[in-house]
Amino acid sequence: VQQHDWAIERLQWQQENARQVAQIGHLTAINATVVAANQELAQANLALTGLHEDVLVRNEELQAATEEIKSLNEELQATNEELETLNEEQEATLEELRATNDDLLVRSLEVQALAAEREQQQRASEAQAAELHAILGSISDAVLVLAPFGEVRFTNATYATLFGMLGLERAADDNGVALPFDALPQQRARQGRPFRMTFTLPTTAGERRYYEATGAPIWVGEAREGSVITLRDITERNLRRLQEDFLALASHELRSPLTSLKAAAQMLARRIGSTDERAGTLLTTILRQLERLQQLIADLVDSSRLQHGKLRLTLLPVDLPELVAQTIAAFALGVPQPPIVIAGPPEGTLLIAGDAVRLEQILTNLLTNASKYAAGSPQIVVRLRQVDQDAEMQVADQGPGIAAADLPQLFQRFFQVQAEAETARTGLGLGLFLTHELVVAHGGHILVSSQVGQGTTFTMRFPLLSPPEPPPL
Repeated sequence: VQQHDWAIERLQWQQENARQVAQIGHLTAINATVVAANQELAQANLALTGLHEDVLVRNEELQAATEEIKSLNEELQATNEELETLNEEQEATLEELRATNDDLLVRSLEVQALAAEREQQQRASEAQAAELHAILGSISDAVLVLAPFGEVRFTNATYATLFGMLGLERAADDNGVALPFDALPQQRARQGRPFRMTFTLPTTAGERRYYEATGAPIWVGEAREGSVITLRDITERNLRRLQEDFLALASHELRSPLTSLKAAAQMLARRIGSTDERAGTLLTTILRQLERLQQLIADLVDSSRLQHGKLRLTLLPVDLPELVAQTIAAFALGVPQPPIVIAGPPEGTLLIAGDAVRLEQILTNLLTNASKYAAGSPQIVVRLRQVDQDAEMQVADQGPGIAAADLPQLFQRFFQVQAEAETARTGLGLGLFLTHELVVAHGGHILVSSQVGQGTTFTMRFPLLSPPEPPPL
């Protein structure tokens, strides 16, 4: 039994040993596997270490790349911000360009409008210049336009006709003494001040003509661009002034002798007129001619007073029909033919404010004119009537009439209508001039109508006086 147990125990030990050997073999195989695995792990570890190092390098490179990318992102962001700023600036610039373009378009339209306006102004200026040249060329006064230092810029045709090539260098005073150089019109114009002067120039016939020069500077802003001188031949006016002065002096000096002659003739008429018929007739003729001379002198004096504004009227209420009747009655005593008829006397009165003496003179002048130029007229008709707020008086004859060409000059001083009979051309030609001026001085007006072969009518109107207000009850 002990052997059996030992054999069993031996068998168990052998089995255990075999089992352990198998385990050892298995463990050895496992160990070899583990060793191989460790070797592989070591190799893998080495590979991992290399990979780790490579990863670390890559990581560092990646980190560097990341930093670079971050830096690039920052730069890109900054660039984007700059681009945004530039974009905004570009948009602002575009807006400015658009505004500038619109402004340029507006300016272009304005320039076109200004160009059109300037062209129009230039055409208008050329038209005005042409018109001015035409006007200056057609006026009767001579025109001389000078530059600031006296150079001639323009002269019209009248200047060339009056002064020719010699110009104004021969200008002299009224006595024919040559004017000093500084006193010549063109030299006075150079002084840049307005002036007016008279001078004379000799003619080829040896006579002297009188001229009036009026100069004025031409200002453009504050710059003087020259001067203009207008020159007028005043020889006739000067002669007329001398004539007026002479007539005024002569009328003044003749009044006293005529008064003495008339007084002496009246005294002789009283003494011998009744005893010597022939002497009486001669004295009557002398008195009539003296009265005519006195009337001519009175006309000269009145004309001079009217010309110088010295004629004074004494205006009082005048009943015109009554004054007309009295004047015609007095006139008919001296001039019985042609007969004078008052036609259409108004009912009541025609009351005007007038100077009775001057109103009588007006009617007497017209009656004298009619009896002189229409002596063959069957009658002279004086018509009176009221027209609106005026008193109208007409003096009409049926004589030869007046030519239409003479009517505009009829009321001028010293004008006389050409009459067929030389006996009609007596007097000074002042009657109708005085009549016109006296009518105007009364606040009225006078018109004349005439047809050759049918007669002449003078129509006057005077403002009526307002009737006095009735006294209060």
